[in-house]
Amino acid sequence: MSRFLSLIRLSFCRPIIPFYCLEALLYLIFFRVLIVFLPFRFWGHRFGIAYAETLKTDYRRHYPKMNLIVKSVNWVSSIVPWKSLCLDRALAGARILKSRGLSSTIYIGLAKQTDSHWNAHAWLRCGDRFIMGYSEDQPFKLVKTIACLA
Repeated sequence: MSRFLSLIRLSFCRPIIPFYCLEALLYLIFFRVLIVFLPFRFWGHRFGIAYAETLKTDYRRHYPKMNLIVKSVNWVSSIVPWKSLCLDRALAGARILKSRGLSSTIYIGLAKQTDSHWNAHAWLRCGDRFIMGYSEDQPFKLVKTIACLA
């Protein structure tokens, strides 16, 4: 309940935030349903160009918009009743960025934890910045990129 009240307080400061949060919620629901019920090979190619990257252009003038999108996706993913995965968040963020006219790249990587267990992770880059899910010390080996062109 306190998170909902913080959203209401933020909406008075910046009236655009609830729209970003609503859009993030709808995309998180949509992508969660896709991930749970359909294999990636059936729908993965529809969201961008596989094994390609977007240009690392300077989007400095779009940083405030990108920060609002990242904050809204991260906030909404923390309050949904299911565990929101990194792939859900990266796909939702890329879709919101695309609707705002910004190109982005989704990176998908794998890391071997034990002899029989693999760990997967997805992160998102827009322009020259990694905006979601990236960490310098992550041990993931890059296996796929998806360029989401605006």
